[in-house]
Amino acid sequence: MAAPSPTPEVTVDGIHPALAAWLRQERPRLNARLRQLRHRFPQVQPGPLLAAVETWLSPFVVADSPAGAASPALLLAVFDLVTLHVARRTLGRFAGVRALLSESLGDPAMRRLAEQDPARFCAAMSNAVERLGPMDDHFVRAMTSCAAHTDSSEALLRAGAVVAWRLGEPRLRRAALRELGDVPAELGLATLALGDWPTEAWPLAVRALQRDAWTHPRAVVSPDLLDQLFDTPDGDVATPAALARPLRDVATTVDAPFERWSTRPPVGDFVGFGGRFARPPRLVALGDRHTLYAEVDSEVWRVDADLFGARCAPCPLDAVPSVGDAAPPAAPVPPAIADALPLLERSARAAGATSLVACEGLVALTLARSHRVQLRVPPTVRV
Repeated sequence: MAAPSPTPEVTVDGIHPALAAWLRQERPRLNARLRQLRHRFPQVQPGPLLAAVETWLSPFVVADSPAGAASPALLLAVFDLVTLHVARRTLGRFAGVRALLSESLGDPAMRRLAEQDPARFCAAMSNAVERLGPMDDHFVRAMTSCAAHTDSSEALLRAGAVVAWRLGEPRLRRAALRELGDVPAELGLATLALGDWPTEAWPLAVRALQRDAWTHPRAVVSPDLLDQLFDTPDGDVATPAALARPLRDVATTVDAPFERWSTRPPVGDFVGFGGRFARPPRLVALGDRHTLYAEVDSEVWRVDADLFGARCAPCPLDAVPSVGDAAPPAAPVPPAIADALPLLERSARAAGATSLVACEGLVALTLARSHRVQLRVPPTVRV
């Protein structure tokens, strides 16, 4: 067994004078933190750890930077963030953490929010990055763009679920839809990349996504209506009379004939092309119009999908809805589709389909020679 590395201690030789001054002032507290870190990660190497502290903390003490010098509390939060990721050897793995340190926290708007509660803010952003996988740096940059549209770090962190969903994490759809109703209009439009919309249109965006998460709000709200909202004097467009009819009309027309239903990008793919399926999948259950269950070589996969993206993950058998469930989560097939379903099933089999599932608002099928799940959804009223 390798001998434990010596406990690192803070040194101040040859580094930025302002950082050196802070390290001297905080040396007892920082050394105590390093001892705790050494206890959790015995093999941590002092050299790389202290070099990372100098590299990543130096920009935060520069007074003439765009964001100015960081407060002692933020410096301490960044110190904890850097040393933890170096000890875990994850600083090089997560591009989002590097983007947070090198770009995001140097942005004046993001810095202003981070200073409200540095420890919680840095920890929350780091935790989100670790959960999001390949999109982590895109998430950090999107959150930075949103920071200019709020004065509350808490509001920005809560809106993070919406940002992550919009960037392609469908497993956060339910959480994001819950948050939408409480997100202020200006911040909400920024989270959905609808910054060119007037804030008065925010209720329409929320309603459109809550009613149909397969269709983008831009496909629901017409440019003519947006022009009306822009042209109406401030205060008038938010009245019930101004938005009542558009809000009522934003609804999925699930009773439309099936020939009017539109295709959506197929979900899933072959492992050799970056997907998760080693063989063509077969659908075995339907949770709701955004949750499918597929079987591949006796292993069941849960497929979450909506307009922003799709994710496939292994699923235990006891988590798969069964036909005999007392309250199945999937809505029943509407009459327009029920009437067409026998012909649809025959046509699908003739085309080589291996499985087909349907509910109100979704028809999905798989083909014998395809690793992807084909999707059809009903049209949406444009207001």
